[in-house]
Amino acid sequence: MVTNSSKDAALLEAMCSLAFYALPRVAEINVVLSNKSDVPLQLAQLTQLVDINNKVAALKIVLS
Repeated sequence: MVTNSSKDAALLEAMCSLAFYALPRVAEINVVLSNKSDVPLQLAQLTQLVDINNKVAALKIVLS
């Protein structure tokens, strides 16, 4: 496993899914944290959707 927490694993899986299905350029999904306002996607915009076994089934991104 690459990460130590299930939340980090879910975020990594979401990033890989985005890269596979949307085919963005690498610069569009990577961020250099020089300034907090430069971050295009914040953790507060992600919601975990769980299945009946309380396992993360998907991540919902709120863009408002």
